[in-house]
Amino acid sequence: RRHLPGRGAPLAEPAGDARRADRPARRDWLAAAAVLGLLLAAHVSGIFFKKIALERLHASAMKAYLAGDHAGAESDLSAAYKKEPGNPGIPYLLGQVRMRAGFETEDRAALFRAAVAFEGALALNAYNGGAYRALEHIYTAVGEEKMTADLLERKREVFRWAR
Repeated sequence: RRHLPGRGAPLAEPAGDARRADRPARRDWLAAAAVLGLLLAAHVSGIFFKKIALERLHASAMKAYLAGDHAGAESDLSAAYKKEPGNPGIPYLLGQVRMRAGFETEDRAALFRAAVAFEGALALNAYNGGAYRALEHIYTAVGEEKMTADLLERKREVFRWAR
């Protein structure tokens, strides 16, 4: 037992049971914090590796596109779109690949597949001026005057200053 200076009454020592009871609670809290930290690290690394995979697919698609391998570029961009469907740049690039292939082979169906990709890009970002220009080019080339007029009206609604 300990004594306070100047006093004769002894102080009671903390009970050993109280100290031991505090340790499991502290261990539980530390274990929970460690698990939370591991989950956060796993989430961040998952995002990091997903971005790396997308960058590789993008680089592979551009390499194939520049080499004239439209099928390879389309395959890589389709895989990238499945990984990140909310990225408006991917359907736009896919549209570019399909449009180039369609004009080179004079394939009307390929041009409409390109138009679908560009429309997808516009669904994700209505302010994509490049997608409007590409769609106008495609619709004019295939002789779809009504589709061209509808597209230009939609463009005017989005870009009100263009009136």
